[in-house]
Amino acid sequence: MSSVRKPFKTHYDALGLPPPPESDDVSPVEIKQAYHNSLLLYHPDKAQDLPDGYSSAELLDAVIAAYTVLSVPRTRRVYDQSLLLHTVGSATGSVAAFAAATENAETVDLDDLDHIEICTVHNSLDDYLRGIAAPDAACLADKHCNFIEVWSRSCRCGNIRGYVVTDELLEQLLDAQEEQGGRTDGGELLTQCTGCSSWIKIAFELSG
Repeated sequence: MSSVRKPFKTHYDALGLPPPPESDDVSPVEIKQAYHNSLLLYHPDKAQDLPDGYSSAELLDAVIAAYTVLSVPRTRRVYDQSLLLHTVGSATGSVAAFAAATENAETVDLDDLDHIEICTVHNSLDDYLRGIAAPDAACLADKHCNFIEVWSRSCRCGNIRGYVVTDELLEQLLDAQEEQGGRTDGGELLTQCTGCSSWIKIAFELSG
């Protein structure tokens, strides 16, 4: 996983929106409006007093990446699940209820999941989930392309890519663990199937 600087803690921060569960009722229209507002806010001709010394280009890249994920209900759901689990400590509801729902979750190794790099300029995570995205060799020579790493696994409900993890979600888990004095070299990511109520634990270790 890369160690690129991140100007915002979450995608919601990048768009000036509250994180879940406060953002649960935010509509796609409101997300699109927040996206356009952020584009204007960090435009090179308008931006002033940029946060923490970040360039306008870095901020705009973060805004575009945020909108790519949050504008699609399916990918937003995947993102929200991991964000809630590892910044709050449990999904919405009581810790006891969450523990009961996940206590029998199977543990699998990240290396055993299908892996792909997706160019978010020419494809989207939702395209991949629907089986219509593939690596584009032409993207490798395009300096404007932005790649994300995606791991997936089928679920017993029949969803071929029911469990989905991105490099960004893993990095967010590590950030949350570090803030709590925990591990920074690996961990376990609890992930719910996008098509049913099943959960798995995805164990991973950082290489090097």
